[in-house]
Amino acid sequence: MTDLPIIGLRAETAVIGDLHLDPFDSQTCGSFREWTQSLQVSRLIVMGDLFDAWVGPAHQAAPGSQLVLQAFRELAQRDVAVNVLQGNRDFLLGESFERAGSCRVFPEGLIGVQRDGRRILFLHGDELCTKDLPYQRLRRLTHSRLVQRWGPRLPLFLSGRIAKRMRRISTKAVAMKLSAEKEIQESAGAERLRQARAHVLVCGHVHRSRDCELGEAGRWLILDAWRAGPLDAVRISAQEKPQLVSSDGFSGAPQIQ
Repeated sequence: MTDLPIIGLRAETAVIGDLHLDPFDSQTCGSFREWTQSLQVSRLIVMGDLFDAWVGPAHQAAPGSQLVLQAFRELAQRDVAVNVLQGNRDFLLGESFERAGSCRVFPEGLIGVQRDGRRILFLHGDELCTKDLPYQRLRRLTHSRLVQRWGPRLPLFLSGRIAKRMRRISTKAVAMKLSAEKEIQESAGAERLRQARAHVLVCGHVHRSRDCELGEAGRWLILDAWRAGPLDAVRISAQEKPQLVSSDGFSGAPQIQ
């Protein structure tokens, strides 16, 4: 694992993930913006799959995307830092999105350090599905310099077709795999914790919440998908242990249907 960026968690942080927003759906993206408008935190971390598909700057003009970018800019104006991890559906989020949304995008995860020095490792989670060898080969390709550099430069009509084809292939392949092959592996999570010298691992991807210990390696928190379960967020304070919570606890905005 390459060295990951490190950020300070000096005040309250909200963590969410797996929103799977449609860039062309103004209703759901508008509901997300409403949620962010009442956030009372110093940092928002999105754990990947903010969008159900993202082909690069060509998607930024979509009406839903514009609302999400506006939401992030509004947070930045209120001095709320926005950090977005790439997921398996939006692995082409990059510099253009950062500039348009006044946020930071992290391709491979990041490490947060609380005031007492405890380290929290944030990963999307797909990199921990180590028994799914075909997917891990695909992931290395999508995160390669070639794809990350040239993928966002494709015109929307071409990149959109590629994205749709990849989703169809992925859906078919996932349906044919054994459940054990698709699962996040505890051994992989424990190893990532040791490599990062972290005490807590936070991730999403599998859409099922979980709070457990990884032996002596540390604690493991998995979020429900956004608005799809009761524990779809993590609350982190400067010194307290991170806790799985409902995203409703950060906002009174209506739920996304």
